[in-house]
Amino acid sequence: MKIKTLYKKFFSVVLAVMIVVSMACVGFTANAATMQYNIDYSKKASLTIYKYEMPDTSTATHGGTGEQNDAQYVPEDATPLADVTFTIYKVAELGDYFKSTSSELPDVSSVDKKKATAQYSATTGEDGLCTFTDLPLGIYYVEETDGPAQVTEKIAPFVISLPLTNTDGTEWLYDVYCYPKNQTAYGGVTVKKVDSTTAKPLEGAEFTLYTSDDGVDYTEYMTGIKTASNGCAVIENLPSQTYYKFVETKTSDPSYILDSTVGYEFYVDGTGDVMVNDEVVENRTITVGNDTVEIHKYILDGEKGAEGIDNTADYGDTVYWKIKTTIPSNSSKLTTYTIVDTMSTGLKYDSAELWLDDRTLLKENTDYTVSQDGLNVTFTIDPKKLGDAKEVEVYFNTILTEEAPLATDIPNTSKLIYTNDIGTTSTYEKTSETPTVHTGGYVFTKTDGSKPLKDTTFAIYASEEDAKSGKNAILTKTSGADGVIEFKGLKYGSFSADEAGKNTNGVVNGSTDYWIAETDAPDGYILLSAPVKVTINNKSHIAGNNDDVINSLLPELPKTGAVGTIALLSLSAALIASGVILYFSRRRKRENG
Repeated sequence: MKIKTLYKKFFSVVLAVMIVVSMACVGFTANAATMQYNIDYSKKASLTIYKYEMPDTSTATHGGTGEQNDAQYVPEDATPLADVTFTIYKVAELGDYFKSTSSELPDVSSVDKKKATAQYSATTGEDGLCTFTDLPLGIYYVEETDGPAQVTEKIAPFVISLPLTNTDGTEWLYDVYCYPKNQTAYGGVTVKKVDSTTAKPLEGAEFTLYTSDDGVDYTEYMTGIKTASNGCAVIENLPSQTYYKFVETKTSDPSYILDSTVGYEFYVDGTGDVMVNDEVVENRTITVGNDTVEIHKYILDGEKGAEGIDNTADYGDTVYWKIKTTIPSNSSKLTTYTIVDTMSTGLKYDSAELWLDDRTLLKENTDYTVSQDGLNVTFTIDPKKLGDAKEVEVYFNTILTEEAPLATDIPNTSKLIYTNDIGTTSTYEKTSETPTVHTGGYVFTKTDGSKPLKDTTFAIYASEEDAKSGKNAILTKTSGADGVIEFKGLKYGSFSADEAGKNTNGVVNGSTDYWIAETDAPDGYILLSAPVKVTINNKSHIAGNNDDVINSLLPELPKTGAVGTIALLSLSAALIASGVILYFSRRRKRENG
């Protein structure tokens, strides 16, 4: 009777152990039938854990038995979970509990791990498996001590005996199998790349994603993340309860400024939401703006006048230009911000002013330097002097010289050279529009109707009134032996704000009326009696395109020997004779008087 009572108590303990393990491992069930065998203390035990993850562990309802064939009851949506560390502690001997005076395993809460006589750790691999082998028999406390961040619910620690009875209670299981499931959560995130100013989506930008447990120390998680035509790249299945950051490694094109020193940080919480600064991010989208710069070039209608694309000028006139560049938000990180103006033959650099937002005048040799190499004028600006300004304005003044070709667009362009990869010496050049200036001329031949006339002088005037009064002559020219009078470098047409205006008033179709007046004629020729209106256009500077100007001879006097001549000589002689007689008569009176 005493032996039967002992066996009953013993199997009650084994059954209790199996119930505890079943709860912890979502798993073990036991039917403690009459044991026919005693424990073989010469053997060693093993504990094999197959670790799984699930979005909802409440669906895992099958009780575990400690046998390997429990694998068939793993839910279909459960997947192996790697990097889970289990630590087991031998906290008691079998004999401490499997005896007549005791019928229960120790309660989990009462176990003191520090008093364990042995301790073992193992971590699951990609297959979710970890195994403890060659374990001394005893009572063990099993604890999940570490795991990946996406685990939102770990299994609770449990106590198990090794060996364990099978479900029939007919034999001891020295090799025990456990299939615990963790509840996990994952998040998805979209990185969207846009132009900082226009919000235009940018395709082809590349990112690296980094991960961190504490938001301080980051390690590389995923590389080569590239944005599509909508500017987006989507990353799924990010473990929750983890910090992340995107770092841009390549821009959509080299005109955009790459800044790999900046990380765009976010956090995926236990529900899979994306958080930035403790705020839930709408649509789980991290938007990253890319800065670029723009450069525009204008010709002005007078000093700091209206902006346009074409104007006209006389030789010697000041031609006014404006260069306008945008400033990126990270300008203080740039090492290069340089504007180069390239003039054409016929333009001579005169002066310039540089402004920020048309409010702050920059100081030469303090905020920037100027250098000239041929037709190139370079403004090297210190990026750190740009501050929070949005634009640089360069008012660039040139002189139209006599080298400027006639009836031809004379272009003037600019470019901006700037850092396009922060922390490196890499630069990019962006070129402006090319506004133009033009000038014209008028050429004609002075003749007497049959041959060219040398030494004829003409002046050209802007108005008929000036020509009649002889005031405000623009140019004065004297013909040579070929009789040619050529006026060069005269404005025609007008200022053009856009292509439509240039089509009407520009170098091809523009025209302006002038007046020419003869100021000196060759000997024997009569000056023109009135100014002549002429039109300067794109063809008036070409010889042969304009009418000749004809001078008339002075009226001829009668020839020697003619009747008129004899009469004139007779009259002259008579007058002379009268004068002589009068002279001598007065002299005689004085002497007698």
